[in-house]
Amino acid sequence: DHYKTVHIDEQSHTETVKKQVCNGCGAQFNTADEAINHIVMDFWDNCDSYSYKVVDSYPVVDVPVHDEQVYDYTDCSRCGARQ
Repeated sequence: DHYKTVHIDEQSHTETVKKQVCNGCGAQFNTADEAINHIVMDFWDNCDSYSYKVVDSYPVVDVPVHDEQVYDYTDCSRCGARQ
């Protein structure tokens, strides 16, 4: 009888995805080498530099919402005395 139910709220954090992004056309690349190859393909376009940017983010649930049984010794189940 020394249990009580406690509601546990969700605990989460946000993960971000970063990629190399062409400053001219907005193409996204996983590595700097891929971005450099893209830039040097044609000198007559606007693709002359790139930046490392956040392109996406998504939530990750670490602890889902749930109820949990925890010990509760504040009241004696036999005599009713409070701790």
